[in-house]
Amino acid sequence: MPRGRTPLPRAARTTATPEAQKAARAMMWRFGQIRDWKEAVHREAWRQAAADGSHRCGCAEFDAAGARLEAAGVKRPPEDWFEELREARQWLARQGPEADQG
Repeated sequence: MPRGRTPLPRAARTTATPEAQKAARAMMWRFGQIRDWKEAVHREAWRQAAADGSHRCGCAEFDAAGARLEAAGVKRPPEDWFEELREARQWLARQGPEADQG
């Protein structure tokens, strides 16, 4: 009969509470809404650049595209969601590459 393998040691994981899981899902949904908004602005800016023949987009063109979308009734996510995303990015940047290996 073959010998069984010795199990590999596993790092202790903390289990998130249901409230923390719900908060994390809500945060990911908000980040998805921001991503959708940014993609819509990007598509609109480049659509307009192709339509007017310039084929160039800068900050002014993206701002104008965002204003056109808002005028058309597409709601921009609240500013505090963008701030939450900036804080999450800063937190991830502080974690560094050593956090990826854990």
